[in-house]
Amino acid sequence: IPASEVQLIAENETLDLGGLGLTCVPIPFAPWPDNTMYWLEEERILFSSDLYGSHYAAPAHKVADEAIQLETTRSYYAEIMMPYSKQVARHVAKTRSLDPAIICPAHGPIWYEPDKVLSLYESYVSEKTDIRVVMPVVSMHDSTKTMAYYLAEKLEGFGIPVNIHHLDNPNQDLRVSMGEVVEDTVDAACLIMAAPTVLTGPHPSAGALALMLNAFKPPTKYIALIGSFGWGSQIEKRFYDLLPQVKAERLNTILIKGLPTEEDYKLLDDYAQMVKEKLTSLSEK
Repeated sequence: IPASEVQLIAENETLDLGGLGLTCVPIPFAPWPDNTMYWLEEERILFSSDLYGSHYAAPAHKVADEAIQLETTRSYYAEIMMPYSKQVARHVAKTRSLDPAIICPAHGPIWYEPDKVLSLYESYVSEKTDIRVVMPVVSMHDSTKTMAYYLAEKLEGFGIPVNIHHLDNPNQDLRVSMGEVVEDTVDAACLIMAAPTVLTGPHPSAGALALMLNAFKPPTKYIALIGSFGWGSQIEKRFYDLLPQVKAERLNTILIKGLPTEEDYKLLDDYAQMVKEKLTSLSEK
């Protein structure tokens, strides 16, 4: 196409469509640096591009199931928008100022009640977290799994919900399991990685998850590591070396040689108490 036939539309400029106009609203890093929304002021319709999307396609000729749309919007935000939460917060504020009647994202169904998705996004970008623990678990000889289950039971006894995600689920692709963990960290206050030592470092699945969490930068307030080893271990250093961009407070690490003993269970009792106190302190702020 010759350059003479191309019209560039700058920020806040309007393309006249003959009685209707599309106004350009750039949304850099949502997630692309050159992303743009278009605002049809006459009808108060916002074409939001990637923003406010969901991993969901409603059946043909049927209204979208709202519960599914909201659920898949959460996973979409986690996997697409969470790394850019600071930029997304500004775009959500801009959307509020436009006060759209309808939002048409490029991914997923239309929002006929925009406040529902805007309220969700405002909650996510606020980085407020629930008093809840996300616990990814990978185990080879049941030592780490035994520790994880025991700690989870103790925490739940204190009234703290624990969501366990098995990174070694033989019936599920590791990428799916890691995506579920990332989604769960959107609003969880604490992540406890349960992983054994492999060749002095973290199990490869735990290492892969750490790299992903580092890229997505969840708002988690506390992160911890528990696990087992057979001879020696540098798992703590190597695990946290993979997480420089996750600014959560690092809690003490518990490493146990082989299967936990009665003395080790007492350590886990004390650990559960410590985690409880840390999480309780958040609710008091």
